[in-house]
This record gives sequence, C-alpha cells and structure tokens, in this order.
Amino acid sequence: MDIKKFYEEIGGNYEEALSRLMNDALIEKFVLKFKETQKIDGLKAAIESHDYEKAFFEAHTLKGVSLNLAFKELGAAAVTLTELMRGDLAKTANPDEVNAAYKKVEALYLDVISKIN
Repeated sequence: MDIKKFYEEIGGNYEEALSRLMNDALIEKFVLKFKETQKIDGLKAAIESHDYEKAFFEAHTLKGVSLNLAFKELGAAAVTLTELMRGDLAKTANPDEVNAAYKKVEALYLDVISKIN
C-alpha cells in the first residue's frame, strides 16, 4: 500500500497521521485495523430504525477514529451526522436531514474501505 497516495485519494491528511503515529508502518497497521473494526452496519440499522441515540454513539465512534487517523473528509461528514443527533437534538432531528448526512458518511466510508482493499 502506498500510504501517501491512499491519503490523497480519500481526502485525508498523511502528514497529520504521520505526526500522530510516527511512521508509515504504524499508519498502515491502524488503517488496516480500521477496515477490520469499523463497521457501518450498526449505524445504518440505527438510522433506519430512527434510534438516534444509538446512531449518535455509532457516528461519534466513527468520527473519533476517522479524525484520529486523519481521514479528514470522512471525519467531517461523521461530525455533521453526530451533531444532528447530539443530546436533545435527537428528539427533533429531521429524518430527511439525518438520512442525507448518513448517505454522505456511508459513501465516504465505503470509498475508504475500497481504497484500503
């Protein structure tokens, strides 16, 4: 895997990831771990059932991991989705707005996974 090229292709920030993880081997290790451990199924199910409390937890987790790995575009989309469902906002969240934000997260997530493969 050409890790720098991977980061360019996904809209990530290789230099930021390098500053956290110190070398390409560790970056690659955690990128591969992302593929193994970060699943979007729970988030999708929570969104579809309008369980925004669970969806918040799932989106928040994806946001944190994405931003820590400097997956900037995916992280930013996950931030937007997370904030739509934070606290009391979940009770009044517009399902169409939540679904649109989820679709963006899903597309970026699938792109990252396909590029890891």
